[in-house]
Amino acid sequence: MKVPRPVSRTIPSPNQARPGLRPWLYWLLRFIAGPYLRLGLGISRVRVVHRDRIVSALKQFYSGKNRLILAFRHP
Repeated sequence: MKVPRPVSRTIPSPNQARPGLRPWLYWLLRFIAGPYLRLGLGISRVRVVHRDRIVSALKQFYSGKNRLILAFRHP
């Protein structure tokens, strides 16, 4: 029985279309999101804990100083 060789190179992906942002779709989703969260999902409020830590971590992430993992806790 022949032992398979480990993968030593990758195959480049084919050309993919860049995602496009449609302004009207973005506006529509922003308009519908609030009522959907309240009426459809029953979410009445969102509580942010340690907002200053989150902002600081995001700034460091976007400046390339560190990596970031976000975790959400829900009941």
